[in-house]
Amino acid sequence: MEKKRLKIAETYIKLDIEFNEDINRELEIIFRKAVTQSIKKFKYNETLIFCIDFDKGSTKAKVAFFAFLNGMIFYADLKESINTIYNDVKLLSEQVINNARQESNLIDNNVIRTERRTGIIGRLNTVLKRIEFLQANLNNLGNNQTQIELNKLYQEVTDLIQLLDVNLQQTFIQGLPEGIRNNLPTPNPKEVQHYDRLYAINPEDSDE
Repeated sequence: MEKKRLKIAETYIKLDIEFNEDINRELEIIFRKAVTQSIKKFKYNETLIFCIDFDKGSTKAKVAFFAFLNGMIFYADLKESINTIYNDVKLLSEQVINNARQESNLIDNNVIRTERRTGIIGRLNTVLKRIEFLQANLNNLGNNQTQIELNKLYQEVTDLIQLLDVNLQQTFIQGLPEGIRNNLPTPNPKEVQHYDRLYAINPEDSDE
């Protein structure tokens, strides 16, 4: 697959404000300032871009962050590296919310709900931790059901790493623990397409 930026974080903010175009333009300016401040402190900001979207006809805002994973992941200790980046992207989402609230009372006084989502990094972190737990407790759990779940998780890892460009895929695989690396199946094209729609941004869409 060609080199693409992948979604590493997403901030969701729901506001108790009635929609109109003038308000949304003002909100977008506030969010853009908050995001710009937050990115300055993010250690992987060299290839980071973001987009701000509102649900149609509402003031529910989503700020999505995309970056190339090259240079972010330290493959010699893949699990620890992903866990570290996972914590970093959670903090990035948290900072966007905090900075937006500090930037304007229009935000701070009208927040109904916020969410901090962690994109492909969060998904990889969850899957690898679950595999590690199941493998460590295989003899203490129902073996058949556990193996079925493990097979599904191995498939998910395989399909997710198809989003990396070809040069990075093998490096990533070699960084996986042996118990995962030796059990990776053939990619499922339909699932790869699903993850591509969920996490990838095409090169032609990558302008900030």
